[in-house]
Amino acid sequence: MKRVFLSLVFFIVVLSACSNNTNSDKFKIITTVYPLEYLANSIVDDNMEVQSIYPKGGDIHSYELTSRDIQSILDADLFIGVSEELEPFISTIKESVDKGESNVEIVEVAKKDKFLKEIEDKDFSNKEDFILKDYHIWTSPKKDLIINEIIYDAILSLDHYNKDFYEENFRDNKLALENLDNLYNNYSNKKTVYISHDAYYWLRRDYNMNIVGVNGVDEHDEASTKDLENIIEDINSKSIPYVYSNLDDKNNKTIKLISNETGVDIKYLSDLEVELDDIDFFKALENNLTSIKKIDM
Repeated sequence: MKRVFLSLVFFIVVLSACSNNTNSDKFKIITTVYPLEYLANSIVDDNMEVQSIYPKGGDIHSYELTSRDIQSILDADLFIGVSEELEPFISTIKESVDKGESNVEIVEVAKKDKFLKEIEDKDFSNKEDFILKDYHIWTSPKKDLIINEIIYDAILSLDHYNKDFYEENFRDNKLALENLDNLYNNYSNKKTVYISHDAYYWLRRDYNMNIVGVNGVDEHDEASTKDLENIIEDINSKSIPYVYSNLDDKNNKTIKLISNETGVDIKYLSDLEVELDDIDFFKALENNLTSIKKIDM
């Protein structure tokens, strides 16, 4: 009886170990902002584990990474971020890799040659300074097409064996983004979209959109009194029907002030930093265009 019991215990231990190995056999990808997580996850599906370092619905501007967060990146197989300029903690990850403390592959999408070659120099003294202009590169489908390709390449570097599976999902992403790119290409707003948070530089640059940030790129920046006076005058003189706020900043006091002074309603755009309830990344991009079009109706 004792022998049977010991055999049973041994069987359970082996079964448990096999179960743990099955989970740990999956490659692990850690990303920063939601668009990177979404694109990576849609390519690998269940073949790999993908998660953002930021909590769902959190504010990436105020969230401070914990030592556990850093360790989860070091323990991952692939880390995908925007750039060290936006995410300074990447320097800590690089130092650990250089010291041999981690084998995680680091991908900064905004520093890849595929991305940099699409950036014109005319607005920047140094081509790599573009990220300081506005790091919200993912608000433009044109830029998302490049990001999708960079992420796909990084995934293949981990697992080339399942290339056909990943390529099919990559092409699905590409098709969806090309359709969005066409929708944006076919529209250019005539009236100015005044938006609370200036997170749309690449959208207006890529599609000749007339979008003006009332406040700066940093959500904590505030417009001057003179700027507000000029905006209010422009809205009134040109009969601009709406002023815009970001979905994650619906109570923005500057936008509410403009709305009260001009009598126009408030519409919303998403800077897509975090996942929205009930809609995916591609639908959120489409919703932004739908909302922008209302300015000319």
